[in-house]
Amino acid sequence: MREGATVREPSILSKKQIFWSRVSLGAAAVLLGLFLLLVEAGAIKLPGESPFLKVLPSAVLFAAAAVCLSWAFIQDNTLTLWFAIIFAISACVSFLAGFTGEGRGYGFYYPIYLFAAAAASLVTAVYSGKWRDHLKIIVVFGGLAVLFMLQAMLNVSWWVVLPLVVLFLGGCMIVWAVLRRRE
Repeated sequence: MREGATVREPSILSKKQIFWSRVSLGAAAVLLGLFLLLVEAGAIKLPGESPFLKVLPSAVLFAAAAVCLSWAFIQDNTLTLWFAIIFAISACVSFLAGFTGEGRGYGFYYPIYLFAAAAASLVTAVYSGKWRDHLKIIVVFGGLAVLFMLQAMLNVSWWVVLPLVVLFLGGCMIVWAVLRRRE
């Protein structure tokens, strides 16, 4: 071996897993490219002046979700599964904010981003069977999402929502302190 060369660690993935990881990445890139070409060519009709620019963030996020999802199952990796769910929900929010009209942009849909963390942890908990590891995230982010939806979607005043957020988080801290003390 020449001087300065590094020894490459053997992969923890099998050749079959590496192959399917590469195929899934390539397939996501091909599907993303085809979708964007069809939008630009007008074969897929989307409302608005520049549908290509509106759909680009959603398409990229959906491609990232597809890649992460396939890698999660190929590699049996719950962290990658968590990211896949985050990317998929973010893609949906981006698409909704760009195409629903009626003045409903990100200001209307932002609580769904908080919900994404809860949903991703819920899916990961179901997949892994390790509920205890994910329960706090599900409760905190799910609860915050519901509270912020009051403001964003039902137009409840911030002067009502913010005290509810403080009450909710304080209650969570007390409950977890009591539960932790029992252990």
